[in-house]
Amino acid sequence: MSWKTLEAEASKRAHEIRKQTGLGLAPIGDMVQFFESLGHDIAVIEISDEDSHGMTASDPVSGAVFTVVATTKNPVRQRSTIAHELGHIIFDEWHQDENGADYASRNVSEKRADTFARHLLIPEEAIKDFFERNGCTDVSLRDFSALVQAFQVSPMM
Repeated sequence: MSWKTLEAEASKRAHEIRKQTGLGLAPIGDMVQFFESLGHDIAVIEISDEDSHGMTASDPVSGAVFTVVATTKNPVRQRSTIAHELGHIIFDEWHQDENGADYASRNVSEKRADTFARHLLIPEEAIKDFFERNGCTDVSLRDFSALVQAFQVSPMM
């Protein structure tokens, strides 16, 4: 799958969710509440491994979906993890094989979930709208910082 196709798919689905929920271009407040408002359950648990952020799996027998995210001192990371895990649900991509699965690999489903999370948390149209509403023609570091804070995302996102 090409990067352009993956980007377009993720953007389209994120836009659909924002439209379905009436969110428009506004920042998402509480990500756990947002996730649950879409009909999904999530558990936030303490995990000693700082490299473990979250996981979503589906029981192939019952169809039940399990999403778990780690507590963290970095709320921005947790927000992006929740959005990423929602991407797995939206695209119906599950961790099913506990024997030998490499959950840290950046395969197509992981990249699609990352891209979905980015478009869900801070869509391109929202960036343009934010800067236009704030009269920014030449974006300064201060303007960029205000955007990152308003949408509660990492500067890299």
